[in-house]
Amino acid sequence: MGLPLLAVTDQKGFAAILAHEDAHLKNKDTNGGLNLAELEKSFDLIFDFAPPGKTVSGSLFYWMLGPLSRTLEREEIRLSRRAEIDADRHAAMSGDAYEAARALLLVGAASAFFDYQVYIPLKRELLGTMVPPRPPLERILAAASHLSRLPILQEYAQKAWDAPDNESADHPPWSERLNALGFSSAPEIEPVLVSALSSLLSDEVVAERVRHFDGEWTSNIADDLDR
Repeated sequence: MGLPLLAVTDQKGFAAILAHEDAHLKNKDTNGGLNLAELEKSFDLIFDFAPPGKTVSGSLFYWMLGPLSRTLEREEIRLSRRAEIDADRHAAMSGDAYEAARALLLVGAASAFFDYQVYIPLKRELLGTMVPPRPPLERILAAASHLSRLPILQEYAQKAWDAPDNESADHPPWSERLNALGFSSAPEIEPVLVSALSSLLSDEVVAERVRHFDGEWTSNIADDLDR
């Protein structure tokens, strides 16, 4: 789940997310994807013995596989998207439909908010810097508290709703997922007042995980800058 997800949900939202994940287990959603992945691995095995460009048979097989490979990729995406919608509906039916929709928008709003407030600025700072900037997880957890303000939460929930569909993504857009739960527009949702992070984990555990992750990130960035 990760600390950022716990930071932007409360126990009710977190319970809805767990219900969603429970549906994936009950529906055995990974099976279809794994079968497709195994099929693709078998192609790789063939190419190990008959490399395209070096053998006639390998080149012919690679040429024949082009359309099939694209079809497999589209089918994996279709199956994954359908599984997400089914899991959302399961979470709504097994608990509170509003909480299932709220959990989706909390995560969608946080994703958009962190893009604008953390990831995009961090990428700019990394360009041309001589020393590692302030690490990401520390920034994320500091920024998460701003989502407890309803105007900010609703602004970024609307951004999540309005986000265009990325056809190569294995998750449907937020608007499509909420449409499947019966919402024709982004509902106004209750902000998080007490995060799941603060209610489910001790301050010591959170601080240790932040030090560990951000320490590794800073060390890796420092190594890259020295090269």
